[in-house]
Amino acid sequence: MKRLLASAIAILTGIGVTSEAAGKKNPPIAGLSGVETQAAIFVMLDKDMRAKDTVYTWNSNKRLTPASLTKLFTTAAILDSKGSRYRIRTRIGYEPETGIVVLHGAYDPTTDSRFFDKGQLEAVADTLAEKLKAKKATKGLRLTTDKSLETQTPYCPKHMWYDMGNYYGVSPSDLMADDNMTTLYFSSPKGIDRPCKIDSMNPDDGWKTRPISYVRSYEGKSDQCFIYMAGDTWYADGQIPSNRPVFEVRSSIPYPTEHYGKKMARLLRERGIDIEYASNPTLEEAAKHDRTLMNVESPEIWEVIRETNLWSINHYAEAMLMHLASIDRREKIRRGERDERKLTWEEGVDYLKNYWKERAGIDIKIADGSGLSPKGSFSAGDVVKLLEYMGRTKEREFWINSLPVAGMTGTMSDIGERSVVAGKVWAKTGSMSGVMAVGGYMECKSGRMAAFCLITNHDEEPMSIIRKAIGDWLVRMYKKN
Repeated sequence: MKRLLASAIAILTGIGVTSEAAGKKNPPIAGLSGVETQAAIFVMLDKDMRAKDTVYTWNSNKRLTPASLTKLFTTAAILDSKGSRYRIRTRIGYEPETGIVVLHGAYDPTTDSRFFDKGQLEAVADTLAEKLKAKKATKGLRLTTDKSLETQTPYCPKHMWYDMGNYYGVSPSDLMADDNMTTLYFSSPKGIDRPCKIDSMNPDDGWKTRPISYVRSYEGKSDQCFIYMAGDTWYADGQIPSNRPVFEVRSSIPYPTEHYGKKMARLLRERGIDIEYASNPTLEEAAKHDRTLMNVESPEIWEVIRETNLWSINHYAEAMLMHLASIDRREKIRRGERDERKLTWEEGVDYLKNYWKERAGIDIKIADGSGLSPKGSFSAGDVVKLLEYMGRTKEREFWINSLPVAGMTGTMSDIGERSVVAGKVWAKTGSMSGVMAVGGYMECKSGRMAAFCLITNHDEEPMSIIRKAIGDWLVRMYKKN
């Protein structure tokens, strides 16, 4: 695959999008319920990555719901603006006069994440404990967090309420541990439509609110449960299979910054530091005058982007969006534009929209950084313009390498599997109820490179059928070109 990628990059340097009328033929996927809610474009490229021919186009300028194709714009923005070697830095400070240790979050999603080294937080605690011992600061300490970059609302307001508390709808926070997730352990009785109780959860920090279960038993075998917060009340609703002594449901953690602080304090106590987590206005004021004790850095950003695009990790994309917004906020503060409000999701969205309009002339309508919200929209042509721009940057190798490979890796592993396009397409997928999309690059039969995007909306067919049809379309385009 690396050899093939190197060959692709040698050709790949620019794309253009021709008029909507060019090459218009039949819809990309015949037989689906919504012909007018399909959009596709397939552009052949020359050796300088300029558009040679637009060989296929169907509604390519029509805005549709793109689902996780949104992640392309988020990950490309941080890669393009910061470079592949960039690392998100979390600062840990110490105020010796008051004995306060301060965690300054920066929306690093990788600390204590199952997608990277799950032992990273323990390693941070090891180093921090040694530094505190070196200062003879081991008794009566308090651990607090810098709240200046916390989000105004714990969940993205553009996400659907029934997504917000579930594992795939986990929201980022300035400090993140355990991927901001907890597992609820239910037990269900025999019989149908009977109440199910929550016996335990892990992790469990003794949060000020406990989940209230309205979950009922049913005859099925899958998890039909959803979790949500209303104010400070935490609810579990829906259905789980009957007669299960243990049934696991993953949920968002309701107070993720507090969870990080409590977990760090516990790890430090295990290492001989007498410290408690606390949060109040007095400590927040003291936190403004601390001195840097150590910095915790994420992996290089290309690695974070690779995992995000490979597995379509929603909270990673949202964390990168809010990290970019936090940088923008700090820049405004340095310019004297004081803003005492908490960071908002709108700041992240506005940053991303403005970035691509200024850099590549792409006018997208998005509502978040991951595409979980159904309120975002852009066209297949917009995606190809993004692919054009990123193909011309010095980071193009890292960019293309972050995309799943057809028939081989990530969310593309079942598309084009055991076909001629396996190993010859690098693309991101996007899916939600009624939506399936794919966009990326292809090395065609002729050896030439192409950029493409296909989006379908409002289809009632099973997702497996649509994914198979997309693979067939890619095979046809490969053989023709």
